Amino acid sequence: MEKGIEPGAVVGIMINRSVELVIAILGVLKAGGAYLIIDTDYPEERKNYMLADSGVQVLLTGSNCQLSIVNCQLSMNSSKAFFHHSDLAYIIYTSGSTGRPKE
Repeated sequence: MEKGIEPGAVVGIMINRSVELVIAILGVLKAGGAYLIIDTDYPEERKNYMLADSGVQVLLTGSNCQLSIVNCQLSMNSSKAFFHHSDLAYIIYTSGSTGRPKE
């Protein structure tokens, strides 16, 4: 949320499959944003297309993310829901290697 993530904000996540990836997804959702997973093995052209087409506002990257969890206890009363159930949660590209919709 400190980086401006709010409902409607699209966050790209380019992290290898790991615990850190799950933490990143949950963090984006908790802030009310929508996430876009970008596989680190995708060709550069596809990555660039996905970033531009989706309107990513923040990109989380890193191969060896060093995350530490200071306090794992979350109280539902202490977190305000700034989002609505109809807000976008994620974006996924499924139309082949280019990421462009088929016509």
